Amino acid sequence: MFMTILLWTARSGIAQTPDAQPLSADEVKALMSNATVRTSLPSGGTRSWIDHADGTFMMEFGGGLGGKHGSHHHRVGNWYVDVSGRYCMDVQPTEGEAKDDLECYFLTPQESGYVASHALAPAATHPQFWNVSR
Repeated sequence: MFMTILLWTARSGIAQTPDAQPLSADEVKALMSNATVRTSLPSGGTRSWIDHADGTFMMEFGGGLGGKHGSHHHRVGNWYVDVSGRYCMDVQPTEGEAKDDLECYFLTPQESGYVASHALAPAATHPQFWNVSR
């Protein structure tokens, strides 16, 4: 089965539905388990990751990430959905890093996809565009 879901940013030009509510924890778990996510970075590069059903993920950054286009970086970590329904990624540190990175996002359905944002007011938190497939 192949499913594609688009998660839009404010820069995408897609109008955000003001009364839309974030997905519930159960809906986020169902959406993200065994999903592949791809997104473009402001630097011009890309970021993609695979969420495994066991709560682990593998991420890859490509070109434009503070380096030469065409360069690739890999990261691993764990993903989970917290009690408020946020999708969270705990990225393990690489050599030389002092701590891991924790990123959490509310996923809010919109007319043309979903908004992924750090807070319930997406416009204030620079929401991201994601393509999620299974």
